[in-house]
Amino acid sequence: MTRLGAASFVMAARTSSKAGPGSSVVHMWHDSLGFLSTSQALCVAAKALRTESRTELTQFALPLVLLFSASTAIRSWNPIAWAARPYKIVRCRGRGMSSPIADQCVSHLGESAMGVLMCCYTVATADKDEPRLYLWLSVLIAAVARAACWCGVVNGYAAPHAAEEACWTAAASTVAIRGRTLGHAEITVFFGCWALCLVVVDVPMYVRAALENAKRGDCKVAILKSLTRPPVDDSYDTWKDDMPWLTLYFVLGPWAALVLYQRIAETPWLL
Repeated sequence: MTRLGAASFVMAARTSSKAGPGSSVVHMWHDSLGFLSTSQALCVAAKALRTESRTELTQFALPLVLLFSASTAIRSWNPIAWAARPYKIVRCRGRGMSSPIADQCVSHLGESAMGVLMCCYTVATADKDEPRLYLWLSVLIAAVARAACWCGVVNGYAAPHAAEEACWTAAASTVAIRGRTLGHAEITVFFGCWALCLVVVDVPMYVRAALENAKRGDCKVAILKSLTRPPVDDSYDTWKDDMPWLTLYFVLGPWAALVLYQRIAETPWLL
């Protein structure tokens, strides 16, 4: 009887984890993403800690770089397919970070840090009469983006996520233009490419998801579902929209934070 029960359990596990179409590509990506992101986050943290500047603004910005890098590393080990409704994961790596709410709590800390870091850059490089304008504009964009994101997580609609990405597009474009004006080529490249990626990949992805969910009439998700672990799905069709931006975000995101921090460290401006 014990053997029969064990055999039934194994068969059920195999059935529930049946590989989907293109699953080998998804699993290869999934297995390497955490290692890549964590290694990049550690490199960025080491470089930031060695940066030779100890102005008050730099001391304020350093924890922001470390926080954003840590958040990308943590989230990369169990990414969520945000374009799918309901949300999906490749495989369960523990219960702690498997729910959309838990993922977004970490994301909220990291992306809030990035928003403030972008604000620090624009303020530090602004003329005397400009800092307050840039400060409030950056805070407003970041606040609207985070609010829209939480609306999408809680009620399951994709449209708020599209609004969130539109806000980040505006913020990234502002920083890229600022970098070009000041001759900061690396700022222009990182944040210009980020804005382009948002326009080409993220915003259309969420708009398509919103339209598809609306057609099926299943776009509203109860808040309790966002508190539980999403279903496992390793098919390529489920992940094809999320894989490009998740890879760029988790692997290159910490370096974008670092280049902002290094430019902030060059300024004599005091907070």
